Amino acid sequence: MIDFHTHLIGTPIEILTYMDYFNIDVSVILCTRDMNPEFLIKLCRKYPNRLIPFCRIDLKKESKIGERIKELVKLGCKGYGEHKVKLRVNDPRAKEVYKVCGELGVPVLIHIGWEGNGWNLDIDSFKSIALEFPETIFIAHGEGWWREISVKVPPVAYPTGKIKPGGKVEKILEECPNVYADLSAWSGSNALSRDPEFSRKFVKRFKDRLLFGTDFYQRVFTPPLLIYTPFKVIDNLDLDNDVYKAITHNNAVKLLNL
Repeated sequence: MIDFHTHLIGTPIEILTYMDYFNIDVSVILCTRDMNPEFLIKLCRKYPNRLIPFCRIDLKKESKIGERIKELVKLGCKGYGEHKVKLRVNDPRAKEVYKVCGELGVPVLIHIGWEGNGWNLDIDSFKSIALEFPETIFIAHGEGWWREISVKVPPVAYPTGKIKPGGKVEKILEECPNVYADLSAWSGSNALSRDPEFSRKFVKRFKDRLLFGTDFYQRVFTPPLLIYTPFKVIDNLDLDNDVYKAITHNNAVKLLNL
């Protein structure tokens, strides 16, 4: 199993213990806002078969965005993320990230926010970006993305109840072959658990474009109920083996060139 969305909190031994407990073979470690990407790369080099680093830079401070990303990818980063910044998703500085990542052949994992939090707003602009940069692989994540799995979305971050087919998530996955989706966190778990009948069909239909992730690593290793959620949601869908294998392993292998 490959966890495509987690963060380093604490020591490598702590996260490896967590991974072993949940039978996770490999984790993608996303760079956080305050983390030095070189530090993350150096740490992951000690466990090359278990930990894979992604990079992130401060777009509001970095003047040579393209050069900096190229440098970090050359040092060993396998992708860019978590791209979680309080800019519009189509901000020129963000576009430079998308452009260079497309040229380098590395994916961009993007947190799409909703309303007040301001992260990479909005999903409609994101679709335009995906069409503008067809050579760039985008991995969509977050409440601003997953709330749109249904049509007629209520004005809340985490809608509940039956899903009405034809939402923006479906349409983007249909029309943008370079867009994947990360199932992690409460946003992904909520989307897939609120209507199991719909979700089972959705996951089967887009099995080659979905990536398992948790986003729930806890430094104190006494796993709370919340941390089980991504695993429980997937198990409760009772997926065919080929579908399960695709979203928990094969798609990640392809995107990471493992």
